[in-house]
Amino acid sequence: MIKKSDLISTYSIILLTFLIHLISIDFHPTNFEGGYGQFANFFQYEDKKLFLTAYHTSQFNSYLFSMFGSVINNFLPFIDGFHSMKLLSASSYFFLCFGILNILEFYKYENNRIIFILIILFNSIIWNYGFRAFNDLFVFSLAIYFFSKILISPKSNFIYINSFFLGIAIILKSYNLILLMPVYVLLFFEDNKKSILSIKIIIVTILIILPLFIYSLLTYKYLGFFFAPASQDLQFALIGNDPHRNIFWVINNFIFYIGYLTLISFPFSIIFFIKLQKKITQSNLMIFLLIIFSSIFLQKYLFISSELDLGPLQKFIPENFYKAIILTNFFFFIYLMKNFITVRPIDEKRFKICLIIIFTILSYLLALSFIKASQRYLILPLPFFFLFLFNVIQPRVLIFTMLTVYTLFNSLLLMNYYITSKSTDIIFNYLKTEKILENTVPGVITPHLYHLYDNCLNSKHSEKCSGYIKGAIKLASSDYTVVYYKEKSIFSSKIKLLGIEFRKFSVIKLN
Repeated sequence: MIKKSDLISTYSIILLTFLIHLISIDFHPTNFEGGYGQFANFFQYEDKKLFLTAYHTSQFNSYLFSMFGSVINNFLPFIDGFHSMKLLSASSYFFLCFGILNILEFYKYENNRIIFILIILFNSIIWNYGFRAFNDLFVFSLAIYFFSKILISPKSNFIYINSFFLGIAIILKSYNLILLMPVYVLLFFEDNKKSILSIKIIIVTILIILPLFIYSLLTYKYLGFFFAPASQDLQFALIGNDPHRNIFWVINNFIFYIGYLTLISFPFSIIFFIKLQKKITQSNLMIFLLIIFSSIFLQKYLFISSELDLGPLQKFIPENFYKAIILTNFFFFIYLMKNFITVRPIDEKRFKICLIIIFTILSYLLALSFIKASQRYLILPLPFFFLFLFNVIQPRVLIFTMLTVYTLFNSLLLMNYYITSKSTDIIFNYLKTEKILENTVPGVITPHLYHLYDNCLNSKHSEKCSGYIKGAIKLASSDYTVVYYKEKSIFSSKIKLLGIEFRKFSVIKLN
């Protein structure tokens, strides 16, 4: 039974976090988040089919996230679609916090649960996405919540309702399908290992898969594709049309996923290892040196996988050094797992749960490695990996030190978000004022303005929607373009923040 004090603290954290994340509610969208808000007005358009077709020229995710925003927008007419998306994104913390609390209850976690929740929330990979109108934090949090409800009540009839809503989360992000694996294991052992094809497992499977199946059929019937239109960016490696997505590409992604996950769990992973070993031996030191030198040598064979970099901080860190860090963390992960399985520092039940956690995480990351590498996909496994690392008591001083470090990084990420957002807004308003918007190639601000342009002709399935969305921008010529700040330009964005002037973008005339 969850303690009343934990419930009160969790509600307080959720409310405070929600309010803090509303700081960004009026920020101009960046990095393709605008498509969600631009199309969160489903009920205002008569031709719903063309409206959905136009949506899929801006986003390759399912429309359901924007549909939820449309519902909010319809009931609260004083806000727009972009506001409703930010409200949804910030509301993720309700599902995430209570999902984690339920998982800790299932695991019989004996240490301070509120501190564990804070460590997860403040981790930059999660905190940063709460400010943005992306679907990722919301959909992964939703999946974690309903998965956790299945964990704590497998014998209750509520398992069927929770399974159906987990299916809704899978529509929002099909990657949540990985949670089927631990659900099956749970139900198999709950049924005393009688049969993997028990009636309960069959019904739960149907309820989880059914929403995705129905959504895919409706999408195919009305839009001509299953779930989402074909995307070069999301082609499956080895069997797709991109020759660069070969087996080495998959291995490289897998190494980066594991290395990055281990990196963002630092230094808790180190403490886990030290307490696992009880003392560092000469053999341990030799292996660490071997890992470091091997990483320095082997990094030259790797490339930075897609979005698994350090974001705005990456430009300050040499590429070779960063790849060596990722490889070091990858090898350390393997060494850590080997020692954990050898030592078995916890009771049999928890040990088996941890093995399921690690196996599920590895399966998830391997599957992702065939599609794309991205930081935001680590939102799903992160709480489970931290649960594994917090099997040992992490020093209180280290926890509060890391909360301070996370706060610093989160502040820098929020500043970067604001600077990029405000700079884009300044450039866009300048182009409109000077009446050269249709004559300017958006260039480096394309990800931030993509949703405002008529992109129907760029997609074969969407030709009929051209000109359908009111006010969509059509390029008439390419007389100008937007680049990163350049001294010799006809206009540059200028923002003063904390007494420092930032110049992000410039408009230049093309010859």
